[in-house]
Amino acid sequence: MRIQRMIRRAEASYRKEGLLGLVKAGSIYLSRSCRVSLLTRGVKLYKKKAHACQLKVLYVALISEPQAGSNVNGVIKAYRKVSTLTTFDYRKLARQFGQSRMNKMLVKTAIKFQPDLIHLGKSELICGLKIKEIRDKTDSCIIHFYGDFRWEPQDWVVDIGKYTDRTLLYHKEASLIEKYKKLGVKNIGFWWVGTDPDVFYPRGGDKIYDVVFMASNPDSLEGCKLRRELVAAITKEGIELHIFGSGWEHLTDVPNVHLHPFVAEEEFAQVCSQAKISLSTGGLGANNDAYMYNSWRRPLNSMACGAFHLTRYFPGLEEVFENGKHLVWFESISQAIELIERYLAGDDEREQIARTGRQEVISHHTWDHRIAQMFEYMKEVQSRQH
Repeated sequence: MRIQRMIRRAEASYRKEGLLGLVKAGSIYLSRSCRVSLLTRGVKLYKKKAHACQLKVLYVALISEPQAGSNVNGVIKAYRKVSTLTTFDYRKLARQFGQSRMNKMLVKTAIKFQPDLIHLGKSELICGLKIKEIRDKTDSCIIHFYGDFRWEPQDWVVDIGKYTDRTLLYHKEASLIEKYKKLGVKNIGFWWVGTDPDVFYPRGGDKIYDVVFMASNPDSLEGCKLRRELVAAITKEGIELHIFGSGWEHLTDVPNVHLHPFVAEEEFAQVCSQAKISLSTGGLGANNDAYMYNSWRRPLNSMACGAFHLTRYFPGLEEVFENGKHLVWFESISQAIELIERYLAGDDEREQIARTGRQEVISHHTWDHRIAQMFEYMKEVQSRQH
C-alpha cells in the first residue's frame, strides 16, 4: 500500500513537472524513510545506553531452594527493576559440580561480569579466600546477608565476613554482634525481608476463618514449645482455629481445630485475606529472644494481604510497628486469649488496624524498599573507599 501511494505521487509529479517532478518525489520518499530509520536506530541506541548505565548486581543465593520461596523471588524481582542482574545458585551448583568447583565458578562469574554490587545471601558453602580473590580482581562492593540466628557465631559467617565490605544480620542482638566483631567480621549492620505487593494483597471475599495460624510444629525448633502452648490454650477456650502447617496431627479429632497443608505465595495471600485474625508467636521463644529477630516474612506478608495481625511481643518490635495501630501484640498466653476474644467481637476496630497495618507495610516494607536500602549500604562503602 505504501509503495503504491509513492508510485501514484511520482506519476502525478511527472505529469505536472516532468523529470524534475519525478526526482523531487523520489527525494521526499527517501528522506522520510531515512528519518524513520534514524529514529528507530536512535530508540535502540537509547535503550542500549540506558541499560548500560544501570548498576550491575550479582546475587548469590539459594535461588532454586523451595524454602527460599517468596524472599528470593522478591529480591530478584526488585533488583531487576533497577539493575542489570545476574544470579548465582551456589547450592545447586555445589550439588552438580562439588563445592570447590562451585567456588571457582563464582570467582570466574564475578570477574567476567564485573558487578557494582555482589549480594551474598546465606552462602554457607562460599570460601572466604574466594571472596578475597574477587575483591582483588574486581571493583565490586561485596555485602553478605545472614538471615538466620544462632546464639554463637557461625564459622562460615566469620570466614566470609573478614573479606566482605559489609556483613548484614537479621537481628540487632548486641552481645552476638560483639562476638562477631572480636572474630574479625567488619562493618556489621541490619537488613531484613520485605513483601511483594504484587503477590501479597487483599483478595476480597468473606472472612471465613476466625483465627489462622501459619506454623508447623517440628520438635527441633526451640520456639515451637510456645506454639504448642498457645494452640493448647486456644483449643481449651473453644475458639475456631485453622492451622496451616505440618506436625499437628495429634489435634485431628479436636472439634474447633481445623488442619490444613502448609501454604505459600498465592495460597497464603488467599488465606490471610479471608482471616479475621492472623496469629504468630514471633521471635525465638519465651525468655530467649534476640533483639529484633523474628520470622518477619509471616507478619509482613499477612499484613500486606490486609489481615489483622496478632503476634507475641519480642524485643525491638516497637521500632517497626505501633501496638494497637499497625498490629497488636501480646506478652502472655492468657493475654493472647483475651485479645483474640476482643478482636473477634470488635469488627470495626480490628478492620481499622488491619487497614492501617497494610498501609504501613506497603509504604515502608516492600522488597523495593529493602533493595534501595542495600544500594545505600553500597554507597556508604564506596564513599569510605574514595
